[in-house]
Amino acid sequence: MTTKKERITAKAKEMLSASPAGLRFSKLVKNLQSEFPNDPYGTITGTVWNLDARFPDEIYKASKGLFRLTQFRTEQDVPAVSPQQSEAPVPTIREPDFYESFAQYLVGDLEECTTAIALGGNKFGSKWALRTCSVCSDPGKVTS
Repeated sequence: MTTKKERITAKAKEMLSASPAGLRFSKLVKNLQSEFPNDPYGTITGTVWNLDARFPDEIYKASKGLFRLTQFRTEQDVPAVSPQQSEAPVPTIREPDFYESFAQYLVGDLEECTTAIALGGNKFGSKWALRTCSVCSDPGKVTS
C-alpha cells in the first residue's frame, strides 16, 4: 500500500509529463486537489513544494514556482556560470572596530571634548557588554 505522499508525488510527476511547458505551483496543487479531494491541502502543498529538491534528476524549477521535467529542459533554462563569478570573502566588521576611531572623531574633528576613551566590549568583566564611548571635557572628571 502506498502512502499519501507517494500517491501525490506520482500523480504530480504524471501531470508534469503531460505538460511540457511545466506547471506553476498553484496550478499543480489545484489539479492535485481535484484528483485527491479527501487529502488535506497541507499534505498536498507539503509534498509538492520541494519536488525539485527531492527529485533533482527528474524535476527542476524553470523559474520561481514553475515546475518542469528535466526531459523538457531547454538551453535557455540552463544558467550560465562564468568562471569569474567566484565570490571574494567579505571582511567581517565588528562594532568594537569603531570605538577607537569614534573617540578620535569626538576629540579631533568635532572638538567637543578634550579626552575620549573607548570603553566598548567586556572590558570590566561583567556579564553584559558595555557599548559606549566615555568623554571627558575636564581631564579630572570622566562622564558617559
